[in-house]
Amino acid sequence: MLQRLLKQFLQSSEGKYFVDYPAAMNLAGSPLAPNWGATIASATQITITSAIHKVSGTTSITTVKIPTGFRGAFILVPTGAVPLTSGGTYVASDGTNEVIPFALTQTCVTNRLALCVTDGLLIYTFLSA
Repeated sequence: MLQRLLKQFLQSSEGKYFVDYPAAMNLAGSPLAPNWGATIASATQITITSAIHKVSGTTSITTVKIPTGFRGAFILVPTGAVPLTSGGTYVASDGTNEVIPFALTQTCVTNRLALCVTDGLLIYTFLSA
């Protein structure tokens, strides 16, 4: 399902500026579980372990802790109007995880997916209307 949604987005007019289509589509070998993870409470920093997570609350998120070396897409589904805020600090890998900030400040729409793509330096978000 994630690959189908990502493919639809990347082939749409909104995704035409995303140039790393093969890398974004390749979830094989990803350190993220390819299914729904636990619901995460919104906080300044959240940690993802799966390709898709619901996010509860409305606290602004500025960084996401990801498995070291993960480059690609993940989806957040907020249950409230969660702000994704730029300006967080990148933290290099500790051997297990690294902390990546958001590139732009945006507010998620309740129960609409936020497609997040990271290149390892920033997280770029595409919000569903």
